[in-house]
Amino acid sequence: HLYLNEKCKLITHICLQITGWLHPLTYYWVAYTGHHYNLLRQATIDAKTLPSSLDEFIFNFILVGVVSGSMIMALILLLWGFRFGGSTRRNDLEVKKQ
Repeated sequence: HLYLNEKCKLITHICLQITGWLHPLTYYWVAYTGHHYNLLRQATIDAKTLPSSLDEFIFNFILVGVVSGSMIMALILLLWGFRFGGSTRRNDLEVKKQ
């Protein structure tokens, strides 16, 4: 029981570390791509043809999807780890009572 609990703690810790590393990276990536996107938009404005709303929608959808997806995954893994840890602790208590 304890081994599984420690394993879960380790997994959640690693996941948190990964997300901690990923968030600044995604931020820089967004800033970087956003800068290029603005340059592209400026170029298209200069060319008197605006990018279609579909292109913008797809671009934004991908950006939002990547960021929110990573956050949701982190949350799910964290909750799963807590649930697993809690259940194993309860089992240990029940065993001790007997």
